[in-house]
Amino acid sequence: SLVHNQAHFFRTLNKNRIEMVKNILATEDDILEPAMADFYAYYVRKDCCGAYDRTCMDMPVLYEYAGFFLQTLSGSGYLMRRDSVIRNLTRYYSVLIIDRANEENINRHGIDIRPHIDLTLTDLRYQDNLLFRDKYIARLQRLQQKYRQ
Repeated sequence: SLVHNQAHFFRTLNKNRIEMVKNILATEDDILEPAMADFYAYYVRKDCCGAYDRTCMDMPVLYEYAGFFLQTLSGSGYLMRRDSVIRNLTRYYSVLIIDRANEENINRHGIDIRPHIDLTLTDLRYQDNLLFRDKYIARLQRLQQKYRQ
């Protein structure tokens, strides 16, 4: 099951996307945060998946990836082998995607976002080398309040 999940992840992303991400991670540490923010903003736009945009992943696909990283042993294992900045930012954006999936009523696996918010918030509080750490923490705290109700 673990190998199947990981193989699916790599097969779906395809070689070009993986190479692009690896290049950014290896050579562009100083732009990693803004790049991830831009990717997130691009992919969650309502008009992202136009008829001619073959690079787009719509919300159901993003939801599956977020669930992979947050809910599976294979996804967690993958993140644990990465730098703490990459791991924490991936978890952060995965939480945002699950929140959006909840708002759009497409959380088909019933992922409980609350423990992931708490874990990500705790990890980000100790991650002192992020440019926008305070912004991430504030947003996660708002999500904590939202899901307490």
